[in-house]
Amino acid sequence: MEKELAIRFARSKANESIYNLSKFEHLNMTFPETETILAGITLDYVDKEEALIIINLKRAWTLILNKNFKELNIDFLKEINMIIAKDIAVFPGEFRNTPSNVAGVNHNINPLSEKEIISKFETLNKMEDKIEMIIELIPFLITNQLFWDGNKRTAFVFANSILIALGIGVLTIPESKYIEFAYALNNFYNKDSEENKILLSYLLREQIQRVPKND
Repeated sequence: MEKELAIRFARSKANESIYNLSKFEHLNMTFPETETILAGITLDYVDKEEALIIINLKRAWTLILNKNFKELNIDFLKEINMIIAKDIAVFPGEFRNTPSNVAGVNHNINPLSEKEIISKFETLNKMEDKIEMIIELIPFLITNQLFWDGNKRTAFVFANSILIALGIGVLTIPESKYIEFAYALNNFYNKDSEENKILLSYLLREQIQRVPKND
Protein backbone atom coordinates (compact mmCIF):
# COMPACT_ATOMS: atom_id res chain seq x y z
CA MET A 1 0.00 0.00 0.00
CA GLU A 2 2.81 2.46 0.90
CA LYS A 3 4.52 1.82 -2.45
CA GLU A 4 1.23 2.35 -4.35
CA LEU A 5 0.60 5.63 -2.52
CA ALA A 6 4.18 6.72 -3.21
CA ILE A 7 3.82 5.96 -6.91
CA ARG A 8 0.62 7.99 -7.16
CA PHE A 9 2.26 10.83 -5.24
CA ALA A 10 5.41 10.72 -7.41
CA ARG A 11 3.28 10.68 -10.55
CA SER A 12 1.45 13.80 -9.32
CA LYS A 13 4.83 15.47 -8.73
CA ALA A 14 6.35 14.39 -12.04
CA ASN A 15 6.05 17.65 -13.99
CA GLU A 16 7.21 19.74 -11.04
CA SER A 17 10.17 17.42 -10.41
CA ILE A 18 11.22 17.36 -14.06
CA TYR A 19 11.00 21.14 -14.28
CA ASN A 20 13.16 21.49 -11.15
CA LEU A 21 15.71 18.99 -12.45
CA SER A 22 15.94 20.77 -15.80
CA LYS A 23 17.12 23.91 -14.00
CA PHE A 24 20.43 22.18 -13.31
CA GLU A 25 21.07 22.66 -17.04
CA HIS A 26 20.12 26.36 -16.86
CA LEU A 27 17.22 25.94 -19.26
CA ASN A 28 15.21 29.12 -19.80
CA MET A 29 11.90 27.36 -20.27
CA THR A 30 8.94 28.29 -18.10
CA PHE A 31 6.90 25.70 -16.23
CA PRO A 32 4.01 25.95 -18.75
CA GLU A 33 6.48 25.46 -21.63
CA THR A 34 7.95 22.44 -19.84
CA GLU A 35 4.46 20.99 -19.37
CA THR A 36 3.75 21.54 -23.06
CA ILE A 37 6.84 19.55 -24.07
CA LEU A 38 5.97 16.83 -21.53
CA ALA A 39 2.55 16.59 -23.22
CA GLY A 40 4.33 15.71 -26.47
CA ILE A 41 3.84 19.06 -28.18
CA THR A 42 6.80 20.55 -30.08
CA LEU A 43 7.67 24.19 -29.48
CA ASP A 44 9.54 25.38 -32.58
CA TYR A 45 11.35 28.15 -30.70
CA VAL A 46 12.80 25.78 -28.07
CA ASP A 47 16.28 24.40 -28.76
CA LYS A 48 16.06 20.71 -29.70
CA GLU A 49 18.68 19.62 -27.15
CA GLU A 50 16.88 21.51 -24.38
CA ALA A 51 13.63 19.81 -25.32
CA LEU A 52 15.46 16.47 -25.34
CA ILE A 53 16.65 17.06 -21.78
CA ILE A 54 12.99 17.38 -20.73
CA ILE A 55 11.88 14.35 -22.75
CA ASN A 56 14.69 12.17 -21.38
CA LEU A 57 13.84 13.21 -17.82
CA LYS A 58 10.24 12.17 -18.44
CA ARG A 59 11.42 8.77 -19.68
CA ALA A 60 13.67 8.35 -16.64
CA TRP A 61 10.87 9.37 -14.24
CA THR A 62 8.54 6.86 -15.91
CA LEU A 63 11.19 4.18 -15.49
CA ILE A 64 11.55 4.65 -11.74
CA LEU A 65 7.78 4.48 -11.26
CA ASN A 66 7.87 0.98 -12.73
CA LYS A 67 10.84 -0.38 -10.77
CA ASN A 68 11.11 -1.52 -7.18
CA PHE A 69 14.75 -1.20 -6.10
CA LYS A 70 14.83 -0.56 -2.35
CA GLU A 71 18.62 -0.77 -2.29
CA LEU A 72 21.29 0.95 -4.36
CA ASN A 73 21.97 -0.99 -7.54
CA ILE A 74 24.82 0.00 -9.84
CA ASP A 75 23.23 -1.44 -12.99
CA PHE A 76 20.03 0.53 -12.36
CA LEU A 77 22.10 3.68 -11.86
CA LYS A 78 23.68 3.12 -15.27
CA GLU A 79 20.28 2.49 -16.83
CA ILE A 80 18.99 5.81 -15.51
CA ASN A 81 21.96 7.71 -16.91
CA MET A 82 21.61 5.85 -20.20
CA ILE A 83 18.11 7.37 -20.53
CA ILE A 84 18.96 10.83 -19.19
CA ALA A 85 22.06 11.25 -21.38
CA LYS A 86 20.71 9.51 -24.50
CA ASP A 87 21.54 11.49 -27.67
CA ILE A 88 23.21 14.13 -25.48
CA ALA A 89 26.38 12.51 -24.10
CA VAL A 90 28.90 10.60 -26.20
CA PHE A 91 28.85 7.63 -23.81
CA PRO A 92 25.47 7.50 -22.04
CA GLY A 93 25.29 4.98 -19.21
CA GLU A 94 29.07 4.53 -19.05
CA PHE A 95 31.25 5.55 -16.13
CA ARG A 96 33.79 8.26 -16.80
CA ASN A 97 37.41 7.04 -17.00
CA THR A 98 39.33 10.32 -17.33
CA PRO A 99 39.73 13.34 -14.98
CA SER A 100 36.95 15.92 -15.10
CA ASN A 101 36.81 19.69 -14.63
CA VAL A 102 33.75 21.37 -13.13
CA ALA A 103 33.18 25.13 -13.29
CA GLY A 104 33.86 26.75 -9.93
CA VAL A 105 35.71 23.71 -8.56
CA ASN A 106 39.40 24.30 -7.79
CA HIS A 107 40.65 20.78 -8.52
CA ASN A 108 40.35 18.03 -11.10
CA ILE A 109 37.94 15.22 -10.25
CA ASN A 110 39.53 11.84 -10.80
CA PRO A 111 37.30 8.97 -11.92
CA LEU A 112 36.28 6.23 -9.51
CA SER A 113 36.54 2.60 -10.48
CA GLU A 114 33.39 0.51 -10.64
CA LYS A 115 34.76 -1.48 -7.70
CA GLU A 116 34.97 1.71 -5.61
CA ILE A 117 31.41 2.67 -6.50
CA ILE A 118 30.09 -0.78 -5.61
CA SER A 119 31.95 -0.65 -2.30
CA LYS A 120 30.36 2.71 -1.48
CA PHE A 121 26.92 1.38 -2.38
CA GLU A 122 27.42 -1.64 -0.12
CA THR A 123 28.30 0.69 2.77
CA LEU A 124 25.31 2.94 2.13
CA ASN A 125 22.91 0.00 1.79
CA LYS A 126 23.81 -1.07 5.34
CA MET A 127 22.54 2.21 6.79
CA GLU A 128 19.33 1.70 8.78
CA ASP A 129 18.11 5.26 8.25
CA LYS A 130 17.29 5.28 4.54
CA ILE A 131 16.70 9.01 4.39
CA GLU A 132 20.22 9.60 5.70
CA MET A 133 21.44 7.08 3.12
CA ILE A 134 19.86 9.20 0.37
CA ILE A 135 21.26 12.42 1.86
CA GLU A 136 24.76 10.92 1.71
CA LEU A 137 24.22 9.31 -1.69
CA ILE A 138 23.33 12.44 -3.67
CA PRO A 139 26.53 14.44 -2.95
CA PHE A 140 28.61 11.30 -3.55
CA LEU A 141 27.11 10.80 -7.01
CA ILE A 142 27.32 14.45 -8.00
CA THR A 143 30.75 15.44 -6.71
CA ASN A 144 32.47 12.34 -8.04
CA GLN A 145 31.10 13.06 -11.55
CA LEU A 146 30.62 9.36 -12.24
CA PHE A 147 29.21 9.83 -15.74
CA TRP A 148 30.16 11.88 -18.77
CA ASP A 149 27.01 13.99 -18.56
CA GLY A 150 23.85 14.40 -16.50
CA ASN A 151 25.32 13.65 -13.08
CA LYS A 152 23.01 15.89 -11.04
CA ARG A 153 19.92 14.76 -12.93
CA THR A 154 20.96 11.12 -12.59
CA ALA A 155 21.71 11.50 -8.88
CA PHE A 156 18.29 12.93 -8.08
CA VAL A 157 16.33 10.52 -10.26
CA PHE A 158 18.23 7.56 -8.79
CA ALA A 159 17.69 8.84 -5.24
CA ASN A 160 13.99 9.29 -5.94
CA SER A 161 13.71 5.72 -7.19
CA ILE A 162 14.67 4.56 -3.68
CA LEU A 163 12.45 7.08 -1.89
CA ILE A 164 9.48 6.00 -4.00
CA ALA A 165 10.16 2.27 -3.63
CA LEU A 166 10.32 2.70 0.15
CA GLY A 167 7.07 4.67 0.19
CA ILE A 168 8.73 7.82 1.55
CA GLY A 169 8.14 10.49 -1.09
CA VAL A 170 10.14 12.59 -3.55
CA LEU A 171 13.11 14.94 -3.37
CA THR A 172 13.86 17.74 -5.82
CA ILE A 173 15.34 21.21 -5.46
CA PRO A 174 12.69 23.87 -6.20
CA GLU A 175 13.68 26.83 -8.34
CA SER A 176 13.43 29.10 -5.28
CA LYS A 177 16.18 27.08 -3.55
CA TYR A 178 18.40 26.50 -6.57
CA ILE A 179 20.97 29.26 -5.85
CA GLU A 180 21.22 28.27 -2.20
CA PHE A 181 21.73 24.63 -3.16
CA ALA A 182 24.29 25.46 -5.87
CA TYR A 183 26.27 27.55 -3.38
CA ALA A 184 26.27 24.77 -0.76
CA LEU A 185 27.20 22.15 -3.36
CA ASN A 186 30.07 24.26 -4.68
CA ASN A 187 31.43 24.74 -1.16
CA PHE A 188 31.23 20.99 -0.57
CA TYR A 189 32.98 20.33 -3.90
CA ASN A 190 35.90 22.55 -2.89
CA LYS A 191 36.13 21.55 0.77
CA ASP A 192 34.67 18.34 2.15
CA SER A 193 34.44 19.76 5.67
CA GLU A 194 31.92 18.79 8.34
CA GLU A 195 30.40 22.28 8.22
CA ASN A 196 29.85 22.16 4.46
CA LYS A 197 28.48 18.62 4.69
CA ILE A 198 25.98 19.62 7.40
CA LEU A 199 24.70 22.58 5.36
CA LEU A 200 24.28 20.56 2.18
CA SER A 201 22.63 17.70 4.05
CA TYR A 202 20.22 20.11 5.74
CA LEU A 203 19.18 21.63 2.40
CA LEU A 204 18.56 18.20 0.89
CA ARG A 205 16.66 16.91 3.90
CA GLU A 206 14.38 19.96 3.92
CA GLN A 207 13.30 19.34 0.33
CA ILE A 208 11.89 15.85 0.88
CA GLN A 209 8.17 15.90 0.14
CA ARG A 210 6.64 13.02 2.04
CA VAL A 211 3.73 10.94 0.84
CA PRO A 212 0.55 12.17 2.56
CA LYS A 213 -0.80 9.56 4.95
CA ASN A 214 -4.38 8.37 4.64
CA ASP A 215 -6.49 8.91 7.74
